[in-house]
Amino acid sequence: MNSNGSKSNQKGNNGNYQKYVGAPYNFVSLPKSIVTRRNKESELPDHQKILEVSGEDKMYSGEIEYSIVPQTDIFVGGVSEKNKDGKEIQKFYQVADGTYAIPGSTVRGLLRTNTQILGLGSIDDDVEDNKMMYRKVAGAKENLLNTYKNTMNGKGKKGSQYDGVRAGYIECRNGQYYIYQPGRELDEELPKENYYTLNEKYIFAKEDEAHKERKPDPFALLKDYQEKHDYLLQYKRESINEMQENEEYVPFYIPISYNIERNEKKEPMVTAVGELGECERNGYLMGTGKMSGKKIWYVIPAVDKKRVFNLKSDEVNIFKTDYNAKENQLGTTAYGSIEDEEKRNECIETTKSFFKLPEEGKIRPVFYVRENGMVFFGYARNLRLLYHHAIKDGIPKEHKKESRIFDYAHSMYGYSIDSSGNEKKSYKGRIYVEDAKLQPFRQKDTIKKNMVTAVLGSPKPSSYLDYLCQGNVKGGISYNDDAFEIRGYKQYWLRKNANNVNQTENDNTVSNFCPLSKRCGKFTGKIRFKNLTKDELGLLLWTIRLEEGKQQNIGKAKAYGYGRIVMEVEKLQIYDYEKMYNLNQFCLNPFEDYSDQVEMLIKYYKKYQSISKDNSNHRSINEFFMMKDADQMPDTNKIEYMKTEDYKSRKLRLQTVSEIHDNENPDLDISLKPFKNSKFDRKM
Repeated sequence: MNSNGSKSNQKGNNGNYQKYVGAPYNFVSLPKSIVTRRNKESELPDHQKILEVSGEDKMYSGEIEYSIVPQTDIFVGGVSEKNKDGKEIQKFYQVADGTYAIPGSTVRGLLRTNTQILGLGSIDDDVEDNKMMYRKVAGAKENLLNTYKNTMNGKGKKGSQYDGVRAGYIECRNGQYYIYQPGRELDEELPKENYYTLNEKYIFAKEDEAHKERKPDPFALLKDYQEKHDYLLQYKRESINEMQENEEYVPFYIPISYNIERNEKKEPMVTAVGELGECERNGYLMGTGKMSGKKIWYVIPAVDKKRVFNLKSDEVNIFKTDYNAKENQLGTTAYGSIEDEEKRNECIETTKSFFKLPEEGKIRPVFYVRENGMVFFGYARNLRLLYHHAIKDGIPKEHKKESRIFDYAHSMYGYSIDSSGNEKKSYKGRIYVEDAKLQPFRQKDTIKKNMVTAVLGSPKPSSYLDYLCQGNVKGGISYNDDAFEIRGYKQYWLRKNANNVNQTENDNTVSNFCPLSKRCGKFTGKIRFKNLTKDELGLLLWTIRLEEGKQQNIGKAKAYGYGRIVMEVEKLQIYDYEKMYNLNQFCLNPFEDYSDQVEMLIKYYKKYQSISKDNSNHRSINEFFMMKDADQMPDTNKIEYMKTEDYKSRKLRLQTVSEIHDNENPDLDISLKPFKNSKFDRKM
């Protein structure tokens, strides 16, 4: 069996062997229709009143004592500190007196998500309304690659993939960003690309030629620069015929002068580089990010201040959003092999600075391309383009209706949203969750595990083969397709143990944390609620304890099995208002114990919403409990992260919850297998 869980690889339509695709997470399908508990805002309970309506409309206020018992080692992040080796280590969350605890906000978030799923609610507020960016990547669908190629090629021209990409200079002036083009005299010389490429192989060949003929090296300046800075060349020459990757290479741009000659094909090429004024022409030499096997630089001719256009605020904001999303990862992988921490951090910070927007009054080289009336720019020729659609465009219409705010999750936990006229609508939640503090079974078992080092990052929504319904559309559905649909609520599979950690030698890509042992004890806390209807209370109780044999996961590193828990209702108490406000007697305990009615209240909710005993009449709820089934956890090798090299070249979609849970055709090539009940379940 291979690392991705298949007993054997299967041949796909393209003749290449494809691997089974699983992941530590999967998606619970969205409900076909949203259950709205109330019809309008005025029907939401008033927070200022204690409501105790009799009969089926009776309102309940009170508190729930709940417990959380870890089934695997568990980690919930608290403060960070450095150890004696200088490593940043995140400690388990502690309250003011030092007691280990799970924050109430963490528990509340878990219960709210459960409420969305079990309450058949809307996902609209949990999906960002923004567009993501992409570039040509191995394994991308054919039509996505064609869109990218046509844009980079310039209006569908044949030939070089980069004919549509232009070089220039970006400047920040009075808070506004401008792009200048090189001189007009180059338009005839460089009709396709207004910049020159310079290959390291060619540089070393010219060095050999100059040495053999006892002539000056036309690129001696670059060698001098290399000796001074040790990072200009991506490769170092170890001997006359051997090259070694330069681990300290960083992206750069420097002012230079250069000479141009025509080659055998009458094409202009750079034949010499020197200090400003030494050669015939001036410009900038630019080397972009470190990539394996990449040995190309760019010579960008001098700026023409008369050839300028301003960037629109939307275009600048797209760049900023994209940069902010990837800033923490910039350089962390490229320089992980550098042992010297100071040098490694220097390389990382230089890389981050290189890919930022220029500061006020600064100007620097840039690449840009135009698509659909927008200008996309950056500091690598392989530019990132904007998907045609926002993530939120993939939400079914039912989830976007105004009535969504009256589903169970919104009416119980509150909301704050913009109405169509940008008027802010809000409603305070009626559920308040306290921290769950640790009650150790035995003091010696309240132990911290040894420090764990793990890569906690995971595929994001840009991974459309995971996050979007795929069906039988050749090559898959992406955010460029007009009728894409998100797969649903992301959930992590339960795992038997928390011992499969993705360790790495690269300290810059990992998190260090100290979990608690699964034997640490029991976490206990309280949930206070106000003015809940009988069905709302039943749903709240269901989201806490789930079904018999079902468990949950909480905290960080869930992908590696941490945080598998059993959550229980220890006690349910309802306010007895007659007792509370009876002036004829002193009341020390205003509660009535309802603990023996927990099961009845859960059944009431299920009956109220016509949910079958086995939950089989609602696909989303059924899939949720498949993923929470402690008695039928998938084999570990079926829910591992794909290896990086496999992930980049994959063609297959992520298997569904049912396919993973029920072991449906694990060896089947599913690249064209329909996704049941999907809008894409049709021939195309």
